[in-house]
Amino acid sequence: MDRGIHKGIIHELRRRRVFNTVALYIVGAWVALQVVELALPGLNISDFAIRHAWIAVFLLFPLVLIIGWRYDITKHGIVRTPPADAGDQFDQS
Repeated sequence: MDRGIHKGIIHELRRRRVFNTVALYIVGAWVALQVVELALPGLNISDFAIRHAWIAVFLLFPLVLIIGWRYDITKHGIVRTPPADAGDQFDQS
């Protein structure tokens, strides 16, 4: 029974494209942290600010999960995820 629940959750996460949103966030956060680590010492800003940037990245992650669950990022912009129908098939690409 647990396997069916996990399979249903993974299916819903794929349908809502949460994995894509999380992947975009990880790449964006990595780029932002690289810029912070290079720019702040050059601007004579303390290393404590770099620590705050890392904390912000970790604290914003749950918000990204919620946004990824509720909205889809498409080539037409950010749109609300439509509700699932009982027999609905979705594009996994």
